[in-house]
Amino acid sequence: MGQARRRLGVLASLLLALTSALPLQPQTRQAWTGITAHDLSVYGCKPIILIFARETFSPGNMGDKVGPQLSNGLKLIFGASNVATEGVDYLGLPETNFFTGGAPPAGIGEMQMLLTTATSLCPNSIVVASGYSQGAALTHRAIEWLPPAVKDRIAGVVTFGDTQTRRTVSIYWASRWRRQ
Repeated sequence: MGQARRRLGVLASLLLALTSALPLQPQTRQAWTGITAHDLSVYGCKPIILIFARETFSPGNMGDKVGPQLSNGLKLIFGASNVATEGVDYLGLPETNFFTGGAPPAGIGEMQMLLTTATSLCPNSIVVASGYSQGAALTHRAIEWLPPAVKDRIAGVVTFGDTQTRRTVSIYWASRWRRQ
């Protein structure tokens, strides 16, 4: 009986310590990127816009590996109020890797629409595109088929775990493309 009371007391103390450690000032929802990001569509233009395509079988539209870390790194460096991150909503399954170009056509169209929207609605913003794994393939295909006026507004592209590394990057993009 005494040991049960002692355990209950320790548990109550731990709960009290945990609740008192919570921050008093809540952070703004926009400040940090989780598994889903819709900063551009919800909050509008910012000086820097990141359009990101996640990897296969990952949650949300940013995934839980590279996407949130890349977005949060940009927000730490440039300030959360200066970066709008938008994840590409697409069905990233193992079988969608077998589409021509390694990415599903609907996802390619979604990324093209986001890049076109960002470049046309936010003429003073720096637009960057990125993708991880299948999202890297999607990034390749989306940008390849964009009109030149939209391509010219994309400041840079970075791919991680690129499933398309055996393909060459066109001379047009060689100076703007970075693989990690």
